[in-house]
Amino acid sequence: MLENQQEVLGFSDYTLECSGLEQILADICNQGEQNGDTETEEWSESESKSSCVWENVPLVDSEGPARGSLLQQFTALLRAKRLHYMRNRWLSFLMVCVPALFVCVAMGFSKVRPPADNELPLMLTPSLYDTTDFLIPSPSLYSDRVDPSFAEHVMEVLMREKNARNWTEMDNPTCECGETRQVCHFHNTSLPQTMLLPNVTTLNDWLIKTQELYIEKRYGGFSTSLVGDASVLVSWYNNKGHHALPAFISQLNSAILKATTGNYHANITTYSHPMKISKEPLSKDTV
Repeated sequence: MLENQQEVLGFSDYTLECSGLEQILADICNQGEQNGDTETEEWSESESKSSCVWENVPLVDSEGPARGSLLQQFTALLRAKRLHYMRNRWLSFLMVCVPALFVCVAMGFSKVRPPADNELPLMLTPSLYDTTDFLIPSPSLYSDRVDPSFAEHVMEVLMREKNARNWTEMDNPTCECGETRQVCHFHNTSLPQTMLLPNVTTLNDWLIKTQELYIEKRYGGFSTSLVGDASVLVSWYNNKGHHALPAFISQLNSAILKATTGNYHANITTYSHPMKISKEPLSKDTV
């Protein structure tokens, strides 16, 4: 509206300003100087100028009564704190009782932890994995000084414990080299409980070509050979199974016991007992 009435009111331009805090204080000082008497005016002028100019002047002289010794200042601080906490009883309760309550609750939850004595022993058998085993019925190596009947009898005992199927050419996939890895096409994807293979050469070829099909589905097997004057019974295991080694060795020992005694109800049972030992006493000596 002012811009539209410039010619009528007779002004060319205008500005709007907001007085700062310093300007307001200066105006108050000037008003006080104008309204007082002469003596008061002189004193007010000097004091107002000093209060307006010397802003860093302390309100209380350092040599005044507000200064005390370190002991007096410390005593005054403690008294101020005591009065503060006496007037605010909820704050005293929160600072003293609540932390103690949290400690008691934490100690109570620590008692809820089940004892370590409840850990049960684990029976180690190949049935822990419920996967496909493999077995070579005949010895891979022969010796004229050793009768192979005992080794073959042990393998027969092992074959009785699971449903076995003979290996065929259809169990080996057709593989070709891809850009980054071997690519295999499987003809037979049925997984027996026990795969019977003719010799170690066929076993090695079957293990390599069917690795992708039997991931986490094949943890051990058995074979035998005649070396010198002894029958060597071999237990194969996959180290990805933490209990595969003791489980398959236990099954082989049970088969040896049955073949030796002729009692097919005889058995050797292997257990893994948890070590009841904490972190503190666990050391190289105990291990």
